[in-house]
Amino acid sequence: MVHLSFLRDLYGDKGLVKFRGHKNAITEVAFVELPDTLPVVVSSSKDRLLKVWDLTAQHCVQTVVGHTSEVWTFALSPTQQRIVSASNEAELRVFKVLSAEELDALKQKEASKPKGDGSTPAPINSFDELEADRRLEFIGTVTRKVNDRPNRIKFTLDGTLFAVQVRPRSLSF
Repeated sequence: MVHLSFLRDLYGDKGLVKFRGHKNAITEVAFVELPDTLPVVVSSSKDRLLKVWDLTAQHCVQTVVGHTSEVWTFALSPTQQRIVSASNEAELRVFKVLSAEELDALKQKEASKPKGDGSTPAPINSFDELEADRRLEFIGTVTRKVNDRPNRIKFTLDGTLFAVQVRPRSLSF
């Protein structure tokens, strides 16, 4: 089991908080801080997963599946509203970072859905409380023209464009 050690005692040079959960090498880490929610950390790994970690509760609140090979990198847009992740696959995966308002609306929608057996809707608090502060929502894919291993992704300052570096001497947009 691979772990992340986030908060460090700079004088004692030791980790103060460790998150365990990835089953292979961690490839990227980013702090996500929106004004209306508590900060979280997103990590990617060779285990094909993205994980969202709650810094306050000190545990994983979401595991994002979907990649079929190692997730080599991801980037968080400057507005912290989008994440683009890349693996050896031809498609990049795009996620929306839900704000507290969007998550509350999602909880209301989930609560109003009837159960499969036709009984009354589930109460609002039946929504997974572990994902109550932050959640990534898959919104689509972008096809890459190059199938080489992606090294990094960078957004423009306004977050409207991003580039993927795939070789030391080439970029794709």
